Amino acid sequence: MERPSFFIIGAPKCGTSSLYYWLSEHSKIFMSDIKEPHFFAEDLTSRRVKTLERYQSLFDDANDDHLAIGEASTGYLFYHKSIEKIETRYSKVNYIVMLRNPIEMAKSLHEQEVKCGNEHIMDFESAWRLSPERRTGGRVHFGCEDPERLDYMKRCRIGTQIKRLVQKVPKERILFIFLEDIRKNSKKEYEKCLNFLNVPTDNKLKFQVINESKGIKYPKLRRLIRSAGRIRDLIKRKMGIDNSLGVELMKMMNDKERGERRNEIVKESLEMEMYEYFEEEIEKVESVTGRKLLCKESYNI
Repeated sequence: MERPSFFIIGAPKCGTSSLYYWLSEHSKIFMSDIKEPHFFAEDLTSRRVKTLERYQSLFDDANDDHLAIGEASTGYLFYHKSIEKIETRYSKVNYIVMLRNPIEMAKSLHEQEVKCGNEHIMDFESAWRLSPERRTGGRVHFGCEDPERLDYMKRCRIGTQIKRLVQKVPKERILFIFLEDIRKNSKKEYEKCLNFLNVPTDNKLKFQVINESKGIKYPKLRRLIRSAGRIRDLIKRKMGIDNSLGVELMKMMNDKERGERRNEIVKESLEMEMYEYFEEEIEKVESVTGRKLLCKESYNI
């Protein structure tokens, strides 16, 4: 069996962390200990794994009992060269793609980037309008190594991204899962993934939500950690070391922090503007998947 034999490739803030965790608990499935290694996303400066030797080591503990071996890197859907590199290296790997309405995705993604210490603009509308400037590196603080991460307009064009995917990969090797479905009936969608991976059911009954939006108390501290991590990473890269200082510190904060700030309420006028911007993207998603997207969601992952 190829290592890995399947990928969860996106989209971000669509429940990928929860699915990664659920699959990792299955005795017949091996998931890499590192979520988001992003090895094949070579355009991503801050990717955690940069060498083939290190990447292959992520699967050293997989054995013959495992019927599926996977990893989850949400950037593979956005950074389009990633799929080409995966398809060149592996023969018939499978892809799980999790989706939601791009309007809701953009808002949640902004919250996530604030939480990660990449985003210093706390107001979503202001950050949204800065997207064109940021794709050229403007208005980004030092701690954010990849300005494209803050281009919410481009990152959330999921219709374009999945259309590009199906042009490179046969549809029978792709499974689309929608956030609203996995929130309404987690077991059903989980079983759908097991069937897609040709793995028997484990009769799982409990489905914990992972990486749920919980609030942010110390955004300035997060940006400071990110900046300090970047300085140290720059030194380490010159020495040939590819790990990151800030990852574990951020994880500790995420585990303990329970701030009051949640996804802000966006003005209806901005939502209408975003709907017009994403209208074609929504049509592409519906065309490729055969599934209607909800215009609004009450989910907060």
